[in-house]
Amino acid sequence: MIGTSTATLLVAYVVSVALCVLLYFRCVALECEVGVVQESKDDLRESMSNTNRYLQQQLERVKKEKHAQRKKLITEIHALRTQLHQIRKIKQKQDNG
Repeated sequence: MIGTSTATLLVAYVVSVALCVLLYFRCVALECEVGVVQESKDDLRESMSNTNRYLQQQLERVKKEKHAQRKKLITEIHALRTQLHQIRKIKQKQDNG
């Protein structure tokens, strides 16, 4: 009876030690995976930051171009209106004269 209890305890002890060793190695493996994931996350964050910076610069460039085009168009419209006004004045003089 005592031999059976001792054998049972010994088997339980060996199984417990084996499980602890497996758990330890699994934890070490998970730490390695966490390190890889953290590095990947940092790389992704840097990449997204660079992309965001690039897109922000592109947006500013497009806004400046749009503003310059709008200013040019407004100047052209003003010149055309002035010409139209002058043409109407000339035509009105011809119609009256």
